[in-house]
Order: sequence, then structure tokens, then C-alpha cells
Amino acid sequence: MTNKKQSVYDVDAFKDIIREEEGLSLIPYQIPGEKHYTIGYGHYGPDVLEHKQTKITKKRAEDLLDKDVKVRVKEIDSLIPDFKKFPKDVQNAIFSEYYRGSIRQSPKTVALINAGEYNAAAEEFLRNEQYENAEALGIPGIRPRMEKVKDALLSMGIESREPGGPVEA
Repeated sequence: MTNKKQSVYDVDAFKDIIREEEGLSLIPYQIPGEKHYTIGYGHYGPDVLEHKQTKITKKRAEDLLDKDVKVRVKEIDSLIPDFKKFPKDVQNAIFSEYYRGSIRQSPKTVALINAGEYNAAAEEFLRNEQYENAEALGIPGIRPRMEKVKDALLSMGIESREPGGPVEA
């Protein structure tokens, strides 16, 4: 009998979100301003060859996705200890952006999330050069993803209010 630890997350749901948000590219591509290339479902790093003639199969893309999601689930647990307690829709939005890299690029946002300051975290998250300059950078598709995180964090701010407490506009 194996004593394999069961994940508290719906890893398959995370993979579905990444498939939808990232799309599939069987050949490497480079996002403007990025050091490395990307392939598959957003697999990024020095291991991705930059030669356009390098192609992977859909099975290889799925294998990379599976590995990447499992690694990032462990990372996000360390980065945001209460992440596993968040509602599923909030987990999904935050995980999608963590996968893309923007959550860990904003230590102030992470600190605010960990302090339970969700409204402030939502505001801070969108104070981001990629978000503000997405059109000019040629990556306008990241804006809706980042806005989902903002909306998810704002919903956490609502849920965390004390009953009968003040509500600000």
C-alpha cells in the first residue's frame, strides 16, 4: 500500500484553467521582454529550446502541464499558507496568475493577502507594469486574468468582514 499524500486541491480543475488561459503551442514562442521561451500550456524556462523547428507533441505538453501544476501547487502553499482555505473560485483565479508568474512578482500583494488585507491586495496587484502596459507590450490578454484576481480578492474582502461592520464604497 502506498502512502501517497492526497492534494487538498482540484489539480485537474487547475489544469483545465491553465489550458483555457494559456492555450496550446507545440512550438516555442517568446513574449516580448521575456528572457526565455514558452511552449505547451505556458511552460516557460531555460529548458525550452528557442529554435522554431523544435516541436513537442500534445502528450508532452500535457506531461509538462501536469508537472508544472504540481510544482506550483506546492509553491503557492508555501507562499500563501491560507490558500487552501480560500473558496475554489478565488483559488482558481489566484492559481492562474501564480502559474503565469505575476503573483510572485508582487511581494507586497502576497504580504497583503497573507495579512488578510484582501481589498488592499486587490488594488496593489493591478499596480503592475505588465498590467498597465499590456497593450504596448503586445500581451493584452493578461489584463482580464489579472482583473479576475482583483475581483476574487475583493470578494474575499467582503467575505472576511465582521457582520454588522462598516461597509466602504
